[in-house]
Amino acid sequence: MDYTVITNKEIVEKEIIDQVARAIYKYAKERAEYEFATTEAIAFKYHYDPNAPEDEKNKGVTLMAGEEVKVTETVNVTGKITAILIHVPPGPAGLLKFRIFLDNQQIFPRSGYFAADSFDHVLNFIMPVRKGQKLTLHAINRGSKAHFMHVEVIVQGIK
Repeated sequence: MDYTVITNKEIVEKEIIDQVARAIYKYAKERAEYEFATTEAIAFKYHYDPNAPEDEKNKGVTLMAGEEVKVTETVNVTGKITAILIHVPPGPAGLLKFRIFLDNQQIFPRSGYFAADSFDHVLNFIMPVRKGQKLTLHAINRGSKAHFMHVEVIVQGIK
């Protein structure tokens, strides 16, 4: 017969390894439950024509020629901004521009305005936010026709 002898030191080491493994598992599980409990997509909506159909108003931001607007939305979760989705169809030739503020701090672009033409992109972003903060889209149409854009801010919330 073969016998394996286990020393007290080996028993203690195994118990410590088991305790550490349990602690790591518990931490990972709590972190997974804590982080990213909800995702909120904050879409800016504005239409220069108050009589426009609701489906047109809900698509995004439509400015008439020469118009400047500020559209403010409230953040409903605490977490972080993880992305900004931008869609600008062909046509404005860079004359439709915007910037985004969190409360009174400009967060996109870092300074000045963002202008595009025929642009569809998801911009990765990391910015902590708290429930109740205000996101403001400041948009200007310097063109001679009405122009449309869709801008959404994605917030990953925590419990």
